[in-house]
Amino acid sequence: MFCLTFLLHLLNKSYKSNIMSTLELISQALEFEQKESQFKSRNDKIIAVREAKRMILAINEIYKKNRDEKLMTIMKRLSVIKIKFEKRLRIR
Repeated sequence: MFCLTFLLHLLNKSYKSNIMSTLELISQALEFEQKESQFKSRNDKIIAVREAKRMILAINEIYKKNRDEKLMTIMKRLSVIKIKFEKRLRIR
């Protein structure tokens, strides 16, 4: 733990904030996946589609920099949820 703290201290603040924002974004995406079944009303689904799109685009910006396959997997899973909701919304 001390080693990680020391390394983060050596790095500039913007890089450290980027790491934290990446971790926060990934945790938000995983949380979003877990509560997928809670979006029941039409309005909830519209909000969920917008939120999924926002997260996908943000993760994509990070993915462009480091090409981590785990980020790609998260984006794919979010896209599946987003597409499922979009299909439901178009039916009505």
